[in-house]
Amino acid sequence: MYIYAPDVDERLEKVLSLGGKLIHSNKGKDGKYNFIIVEDPAGAVFGIGRMQ
Repeated sequence: MYIYAPDVDERLEKVLSLGGKLIHSNKGKDGKYNFIIVEDPAGAVFGIGRMQ
């Protein structure tokens, strides 16, 4: 499952601050994340991405 977020960098900070882990990421030429795959503290894995 992917969740849309206009600011993926901001969402990653939130996930990490709540105990989640970054599994995979992809950055654009602008240096910002296009999408990330994360795992929450309970073990659920999901993606967060922005529209290009």
